[in-house]
Amino acid sequence: MPSLHCPLIYSGLYVDFSALQKENAVIYSSCCLMDWTSGHNSTKLPISEDFWTNEYFNSIRELNKQNVWSESCGQCSKLEKTNKPSYRQTTLETLGYVSNLSGPIDLTVKLSNTCTLMCATCGPVNSTVWQTHMKKYDMEVSDPSDSWYGGTVGTVSDINTHNFFNKLNLDNLQYLRFTGGETTTDKYFQFIEYISTRCDISNLVVTFQTNGTKLLPDKHFQLLNQCRYVRMSISVDGTEEQFNYLRQPAIWDEVSKNIQHYNTIDEFQISIEQTISIFTLLDKHKVELMAEELGIEYFEHYAFGRYSLAHLTDKYIDALDDVLLKYVPVEDRTHQEIKNTIEFLEWYDNSTGRNWKITFPQIAQFYSDYI
Repeated sequence: MPSLHCPLIYSGLYVDFSALQKENAVIYSSCCLMDWTSGHNSTKLPISEDFWTNEYFNSIRELNKQNVWSESCGQCSKLEKTNKPSYRQTTLETLGYVSNLSGPIDLTVKLSNTCTLMCATCGPVNSTVWQTHMKKYDMEVSDPSDSWYGGTVGTVSDINTHNFFNKLNLDNLQYLRFTGGETTTDKYFQFIEYISTRCDISNLVVTFQTNGTKLLPDKHFQLLNQCRYVRMSISVDGTEEQFNYLRQPAIWDEVSKNIQHYNTIDEFQISIEQTISIFTLLDKHKVELMAEELGIEYFEHYAFGRYSLAHLTDKYIDALDDVLLKYVPVEDRTHQEIKNTIEFLEWYDNSTGRNWKITFPQIAQFYSDYI
């Protein structure tokens, strides 16, 4: 059996400060992709001195040493079992084999779920716009991915972030990744300033996962220039009107211009990340082509919940070529789950004034039996 070594299990840390603010606690795991029901834990602030070697971390590290998949690593295990590239494999190429560290090499931080968009494949966990919209239209939460821990809104305080990281050894830190909400806000730059007091940021690669709707203010460039380099990972799902539907109220022309602008900044590395869903699979090559023409990296990840590829219909699958067929998951699809997806789409369109059947006419044909 091939090695299942995952460097993030030994050197990764994901911290979500937005979810449990009211309880003065944080959610954490080794990786942001770990299953929420089995792979994430919470702890009160401030953390204990032995946080990095607590029972949670030790248990998943021991399983990995035994070359056994943790049940919380379902996303990577499913991909690898079907010969698809996983995040574990990607990080292994970057970090190599690591163990017995005194603190994280790779840190992913979510300081806020405040966002300016309500992307179709996102939800209220990561977007205050989504939260407001669902409350306005009194939408019941039926999908686990829509739960937002009792409605927490906003941004964590500096006191709470310091209470967490003051007791964590950051000497090994090389990669700092920001997720949200939208990450190009002052709060995240204030956090970089704090991190600069805890480690040498000239060795630090900082990644912003951003919706690309706004350009960074010039005032932040002096700070960013002190880092090893900065990566702008810009979310792009589809192009033109399909982009506008999936990432409303973002406008394709504005975001595409911002991507081109970022690509002219020598100190930045730009990448595009596309969410592969039932909406984007068929035409995903259009975003890939855009990245190729601009000479920037292209990445993709799979949608969860309603619009995941687990909800492809037989008509949809029959229309896929050999390349796209490799994306079809092996798990069984249920008619009821697909029906629920279409029902939610109708609510989404009625509450936003959109029409997915007009924006995605070919895909609508694949779901004609459910409309």
